[in-house]
Amino acid sequence: MADLRSEGALVWQLPLGALGTNCYMIACEASRRAVVIDCGDDAGAVMDLVEREGLTIDCLLATHGHADHLGGFPQLSEATRLGVAIHAADRAMAESKQHAAVVFMGWVPEPVRVSRSLSDGDTLQVGELRLRVIHTPPPGARFASRATACSSPATCCCSPVGWVHRSSGWRRYRDEALANRVLPSPSST
Repeated sequence: MADLRSEGALVWQLPLGALGTNCYMIACEASRRAVVIDCGDDAGAVMDLVEREGLTIDCLLATHGHADHLGGFPQLSEATRLGVAIHAADRAMAESKQHAAVVFMGWVPEPVRVSRSLSDGDTLQVGELRLRVIHTPPPGARFASRATACSSPATCCCSPVGWVHRSSGWRRYRDEALANRVLPSPSST
């Protein structure tokens, strides 16, 4: 059973891996076609959900290029024969071996096979759902990209809002980005 059902979209949230990275799966209720957002480092848990719910994965999407959000994508990519879509500013990070990940993950994930570089305003079709990319990099970020949100008729927003966003500045920025970029989305999107 989905964690959320809204306007023809089914949404599951799976905290995965050593850091409990939030993986989201959004599926079209009618077609059972799905997008996996931030696989964490547990492709097996994602595939278990896919099998249990009778879903077909159409798209693999990363919100940004950090290893804890990408770790399971190489296995998931192999299983589905799909590459990963990620913001253009994070493509190089995703395609490289991130050796520093061993410090917080305990292992070094393989580089991701990127099949599509995303930009603000791009759309992804998943069954009858159309997801719109909303690029929301934080002010003064040292990383080129920090979050990519998707909105559909169900206005599902997935951005890395975990432990790195504990400071009130991050929360304020995230809340402003959601209010100004996601919530006013046109109803036709």
